[in-house]
Amino acid sequence: MLIEIRPKPKHKINPDIYSSEMSIYFTAEGPGQFSSGEDFINFYSQPPVLRKKGKLYECLKEYTIQQNDLEVLENELCGFSAMFNKHQFSLTMFSSKMSRLRLFYCINSNGLFISEDLRRLLQFSKKELNLEMVYGIIKFGELPEKETLIRDINTIPCSHFTIINDKNIREILNNNFLPPLKPYHHIKYPCDGGCISKTKDKLVEILSFLHQKNPYLMVSGGIDSSLLNYLYNEITDSPYPVIYYDFDESASELSYVKKSLQGTKAEMIQVKMRSGNLVNEFQKSIEKLVYPVYDNGSAYTGQLFNTSFVDGNQDLTFIDGTVADSLYGVRDYSVPLVKGQNQHPIKSYIKEFIFAKMLKYGFEKNKTGPRDSYLDDEFLQDLLWYAGPYANLWFSNAKQYTQSLVNKYRWYYTLIDSSNRSDYWARYTVQKMFLYAAKQTTVKAIDILSPNQVYFPFMFTTVVEDQGHYTWGEKSENGIIKAPLKRILEEYATKEFIYRKKVGMQSQTRKWINLPSIKPYFSELISRPDGIAFKLMGSDYKKLVRQFNGPNPDEYILSITLSISVIQKWMEMNNIN
Repeated sequence: MLIEIRPKPKHKINPDIYSSEMSIYFTAEGPGQFSSGEDFINFYSQPPVLRKKGKLYECLKEYTIQQNDLEVLENELCGFSAMFNKHQFSLTMFSSKMSRLRLFYCINSNGLFISEDLRRLLQFSKKELNLEMVYGIIKFGELPEKETLIRDINTIPCSHFTIINDKNIREILNNNFLPPLKPYHHIKYPCDGGCISKTKDKLVEILSFLHQKNPYLMVSGGIDSSLLNYLYNEITDSPYPVIYYDFDESASELSYVKKSLQGTKAEMIQVKMRSGNLVNEFQKSIEKLVYPVYDNGSAYTGQLFNTSFVDGNQDLTFIDGTVADSLYGVRDYSVPLVKGQNQHPIKSYIKEFIFAKMLKYGFEKNKTGPRDSYLDDEFLQDLLWYAGPYANLWFSNAKQYTQSLVNKYRWYYTLIDSSNRSDYWARYTVQKMFLYAAKQTTVKAIDILSPNQVYFPFMFTTVVEDQGHYTWGEKSENGIIKAPLKRILEEYATKEFIYRKKVGMQSQTRKWINLPSIKPYFSELISRPDGIAFKLMGSDYKKLVRQFNGPNPDEYILSITLSISVIQKWMEMNNIN
């Protein structure tokens, strides 16, 4: 989708909407739901689901969303609604509550340009890369919400909307910024006591609503997907498909997946993940990324499109359990984060230097690294599993970038209801949720699965509101993480299944890029003398190349290599120098 708002008379092609000074053009290309009439034009990345009179219902594509609708919007989508006549127009634009689905915009002397796909705006942009944001991806895994990778392309952040009309458009074009962004959703944490049966009922309501779409359930053998599968089984009388990403290295997990499906009507489809296909799948995944951030398993989302049930079918619906832990318990909240002693940054920097040397020679690989010498935020410290000590030792402007980024990431606190904004664990949870699960791991990057539809029951507003009632003690009762969901699951599965230690496959792509047959491809991407690694690291990029090409690179080297490779390949495919 692309919206062009251009001053007249510079652009004389017949517009979709016009006023005495402006011409507005809409291009309905790409995924999403587009509709138009004599006095409206709508675009939604997914059909809006609203709650009215206590019930969920899906809007017709002709429905024009108003500001008050956004407050009762249940699912994850971005979009706009334009209403107009011969004399005036009003364009309401909004991004999703939590996920990657956002609107982007670019303003220059030729007009205002808007799209849900940042790449559509590159033709109007100077294509200048923001190196601070590139560094943010490498070090923290994700961009700050209000920033993009391209300097003159901006975004409407999650849970926000804005309105453009004939009264403010001239000011927008003259001043190069949108009218004030307004929030339409805040996460509340009253912590007045949760109710297990109510939580179950809310999940069943959502699954019952999605049942009409004949969805595919994503399963992993974990708590979240297993619970959704058991609940979905109770509301359907027919067999239904479930998808399991089958890694060679996770044979033990396959047995647990099968256990989670026993006694249900689920029919498993195994999508086999094999290292030999990595380079091809990596390139396919980068072709579909709106911006170059993805989870370590994203390269394999493309494998879905090589399977017979997806091939050629562009109208599938998937259900995924992402964000459940961020809502119902991501850790034991009775145990505080390790703050560490305040020490001089130089002392921390020396510790990082020593730790990096130890890693280089094969030591300390299973130990937690020292605290970041440039970072005084304990919540962000807890998220630093991407670049390790090298983020400060090898990258130019590391200190400046880190300190600038910290303030930008703290913007997420504004998404908490004002009455709960000082709550310690609320601040921790929201920042972790929006920087990780809600952005990176939404079905291994939601844009890669597009144009198929993905629904996240745990992101529905109904569930987000429900989780806020549980106290932090209830969410990690007796040291049990996600205690409310596990108590529901006890109705269906054995305690041995529920309380086992699950084998995670999030780091599998990092391991596979180190295989002899695959390594040269990624080595070339980070070795370019005019590439992004050199731009960020100067001559120190050669240290990265040497250690990656060595016999046993550590996890931080692999993570940096993968992140830089994703960014480098994305830039190449989108002609960004």
